[in-house]
Amino acid sequence: MSTGKPASLPDSQPYERVCKRKRTSKMDADFDFTGPTKKTLRTRGINRHKFFNGSTNSKSKSRRQLLKSIPLKISPPKPCIRLETRYFHRGIWYQIGDIVSLIDIEGGEYYAQIRTFIIDSHEDAHVVLTWLVPTVEATRGKFEASKYVIGMEEDVPRRIECVAFYAHCPSDYFRPVDSPYTVGSWAPPESV
Repeated sequence: MSTGKPASLPDSQPYERVCKRKRTSKMDADFDFTGPTKKTLRTRGINRHKFFNGSTNSKSKSRRQLLKSIPLKISPPKPCIRLETRYFHRGIWYQIGDIVSLIDIEGGEYYAQIRTFIIDSHEDAHVVLTWLVPTVEATRGKFEASKYVIGMEEDVPRRIECVAFYAHCPSDYFRPVDSPYTVGSWAPPESV
């Protein structure tokens, strides 16, 4: 004996059904379950179109949104440096081998030879130096190339603003004469 009501409810209380669309309480007797059902015009989760890969579109796009392009994220610039053989600074072309002077905080003047130029990604120039050590015959405050010998090679680059141009000089000028190595004698090993 099925009356269309759940068995757990007593017969004295009519079964109430909550209509989700209008949020009203209706009785079972108010619904006509025998007639044809009317399709709703609103799309539901089941009826949404699917893309080719099978995923559903969570956001519908308007015509205006379809014409807009998605902006690309710009990656940060890669830190890169380049080595140069010459560099133009304050109206002077500096070259590898040039003699430059540096002044320390106490006012002492020191001389060095440029080994290379390093240009960073912000176009800031740095120089790598080889220090020139004075001999006993050198006079203070006056530079004569014959009275200086090659000294320590510095690995830390200095900003080009720290040095002042003194003279052009070949890069192998201070190389010892009796050295078994020449400037261009090294060749990389051949790969097999």
